[in-house]
Amino acid sequence: MKLLILLILLPTILFSQKVEIIIKDHQLDSSQLSRVHVEPHIATNSRNPQHLVAASIVLDTTFTSWSSSAFTSFDGGNTWSRYNFEMERCIDPWVTINEDGSVFITAIEILRNVKNDERFNLLLFNSSDGGITWNKEKNSLGRGFDHEIIIPATNSGMDYYMTTRKARDLKSDSTLYDISLWTSANNGSDFQLLSQFRPENVATTINPTGIVENTDGSLVISFIEFPSFYTRSIRSIDGGKTFNSPLLISDKCQESPTFPGYPYLSNGQKDSPFRHQVYHTCISKDFDGIWLSVSENAGQSWKDAIRLDTPPNESVPHVRTPMLAVNKQGIVALAWYDRRNDPDNNCQDIYFTASMDGGNTFVSPVRISTEISCPNSEGNGQTYTSWPGGGDYSSMTTDSNGLFHIIWSDSRNGTAQLRHSAINVD
Repeated sequence: MKLLILLILLPTILFSQKVEIIIKDHQLDSSQLSRVHVEPHIATNSRNPQHLVAASIVLDTTFTSWSSSAFTSFDGGNTWSRYNFEMERCIDPWVTINEDGSVFITAIEILRNVKNDERFNLLLFNSSDGGITWNKEKNSLGRGFDHEIIIPATNSGMDYYMTTRKARDLKSDSTLYDISLWTSANNGSDFQLLSQFRPENVATTINPTGIVENTDGSLVISFIEFPSFYTRSIRSIDGGKTFNSPLLISDKCQESPTFPGYPYLSNGQKDSPFRHQVYHTCISKDFDGIWLSVSENAGQSWKDAIRLDTPPNESVPHVRTPMLAVNKQGIVALAWYDRRNDPDNNCQDIYFTASMDGGNTFVSPVRISTEISCPNSEGNGQTYTSWPGGGDYSSMTTDSNGLFHIIWSDSRNGTAQLRHSAINVD
């Protein structure tokens, strides 16, 4: 009943018969307007659609003061509270909410005065009250890790899987990187390393970009190769003990002058009509297009990628930082930063599209942001050089009612701040 009342009271904008903005884009927090907020991640409570938690990097314009904050909402994203973590420097924050409402966040702390990959310290923070208070101690899972990704585990007796990139030699200037696979059996209070490996016949630098567990129990991990930016997948049918030879997902994820944002991987939920499908999205060379690849057989093969953005008229396409989520009805949603509305190609909006037929057709892209954002601003200082797309990733998730929640870094007021919107596709 509370949810129905909420949806009636909130502003609703109808763009077509398919896409409704249920919560108009708004700023999460205004307590640190002089600080830059980038690389956000958001999660929802599978049993309580009103409970959302987000986290992001928070820093000053000179990279001197650099940490992370968590943001918690118990009213579906209308209002948020804030908690500031203490760490040296933070990248890659990742949020997970347990079914009992407890929350954990992982992040990479970059240690000062430590060289090479040994400086990357994987931290774990827990909150028993839904994201209001957090453990003060830094629970380190180890050094040399990068870009952790966490998903629920439903078929293995574990609670979660996590994958990261792991440096083989922490002290080397040019080291090889492996994929590490972790599990947690205690709601994210701790993680255990299950395996560490390089995919078969892969000799280049790699970074995992996604992990899914399919309804048949198989695991699929996607990874990106540098400098080619080709993306491939590996599949395991024994809980991550062994993986098959890599498959090419797409050659569309080509290198750009600056990092276009990590590719994203997701899959159909167990009760959806497309539960055997796996989806992968990325940005192509020179930011020229957002592409989607689909596997209809739980990652055993991939169809040719299709392009989803449709720049109007003669505008130069420039897209960044793809976001991907699939709700319980099987609707596939994608969002991204898009500069189509700026003829000078400096300022950007958030665009959104969705598919009701498993990724075969999509509604026309819809502008979600209500004002344009220009990240190359004085208020963002040196952070624009490192994160012109608002971070190496932004985030979209779905709640138990099927709403899509998007969070992004927005510079419409001169300094990058987090904004949120909730969208219904019907």
